[in-house]
Amino acid sequence: MELLREKYLDILEQKRDNGIAKAIVGVRRCGKSTLLLQFINKHFGSIESKNIMYLDLEDYTYHEFLDLDFCFNKIKERIEKSKQKLTIFIDEIDRITDKKNTPNAWKYIITSFYKKADLYVTSSNSKILDKNTELVGRIDKIFVFPLSFSEYCQYKNFKNISQEEKFFSYLKEGGFPLIINFDERERKQQISQLDAEIQVRDLQPELWNKGLKISDNTISLIKKYLYQQIGTNTSINNICNNLKSNFIKIWNEDLSIVVDSLINSYLLYKVERYDVHGHEILKTDWKLYVNDHSFRNIYLTNFKQNLGSLLENVVYFELLRRGYRVYIGKNKDSEIDFVAKLNEEEIIYYQVTVELNENNMKKEYKSLQVFDRAQKIILSLDKDESTDEKGIIKKNIIDWLLEK
Repeated sequence: MELLREKYLDILEQKRDNGIAKAIVGVRRCGKSTLLLQFINKHFGSIESKNIMYLDLEDYTYHEFLDLDFCFNKIKERIEKSKQKLTIFIDEIDRITDKKNTPNAWKYIITSFYKKADLYVTSSNSKILDKNTELVGRIDKIFVFPLSFSEYCQYKNFKNISQEEKFFSYLKEGGFPLIINFDERERKQQISQLDAEIQVRDLQPELWNKGLKISDNTISLIKKYLYQQIGTNTSINNICNNLKSNFIKIWNEDLSIVVDSLINSYLLYKVERYDVHGHEILKTDWKLYVNDHSFRNIYLTNFKQNLGSLLENVVYFELLRRGYRVYIGKNKDSEIDFVAKLNEEEIIYYQVTVELNENNMKKEYKSLQVFDRAQKIILSLDKDESTDEKGIIKKNIIDWLLEK
């Protein structure tokens, strides 16, 4: 079953022919290529339509287009011959290079043709969104993530099981569309292979370009440690010290490059701290979350290990899907799990916990005692929902994830 990713299709529809290039970005195998084909089928019938030019640069059929000059000339030729404005789709555009191996040579395709055609590209590397390139103001980004819990339920087409059972199945399997219907052994193998593929195709080349040579084994050990530490306040110095205590030796400067490269490949997301009273981003400490929790699960004997951190990971990416900018909140001597901002007026504070009980209730409610008009929500696996006299809302995390 192929799931139509209606939300993303609607976003592409809104941005159609808006005068700038559309960049569909996200981690490998999250569904970018499928989304592109769904959009093409909806508006043009197929990739064979005379009104479009479609290049899948992962397919050997289009291998000649990996050369910048060849690609440029072919696109220019098609635009000149077309009797109406051409729509161009380029899947994995950052594979284009020139004979001199100029960094980011592919950007000349975008800068040359974004006004002459309705241009759509995909990329698995955040370099395409670099604020210091010529692409500023010429590209509209659309972030695509693996399946949300709601999409997962549609994709799996569950019958006669509870919402809680569906949710724990999601926590166990993750959200990669092409993998979740495999059996457990095959699924873990596929996720491990994807993890290794990203390391070989995205991470190592970036490290080499920066003159950094680190063995695949060391990188795998670093990733394993970081995946298991999601949702933990940290810094490069803290990570480095913990790695050394586990006999993984690496300099702080080199580790910083590795972490940045993991972020550039969309494997990890870095979340900064926000002072809710001073209204400023803090430079000390931050948290990392992994794009899909299936990466984390391949290194654990029990996926429910550190369940609270896993729930945080799911909530964080759901907030990104809903269009929020997300921070960790510092509230005097307390911490708010997430500060979610659509704009300066619409802010929501979230606490995430497995359950509320006599041991943690005071702490969770105290963190949300911020004297402003922002909505304050505690998400847990508890089934009862309520609102206290201070306006703090208690919600079931599964119900919240299924909200429209």
